[in-house]
Amino acid sequence: PYVFKVIGWAEGNFIGRVVAAVRSELAESIEPAFSFRRTAGKRHVCVTIEPPVDDGYQVLAIYRSLREVDGLVMLL
Repeated sequence: PYVFKVIGWAEGNFIGRVVAAVRSELAESIEPAFSFRRTAGKRHVCVTIEPPVDDGYQVLAIYRSLREVDGLVMLL
């Protein structure tokens, strides 16, 4: 598994869009393992997602997909 941390606005189903972006890049029918935390002010959310990846090319492809998610603030 590879760990991605995705921080964005806590509105408009941001968590679902992050999971969908990773899932579509992996062509999986099930959701990868993930967790999330909201900030104290509840304006932002941090999604930690740990999908199994085959190689570095797949990691880079997932980063490209995540950069396109609406509401993204920071990607680690």
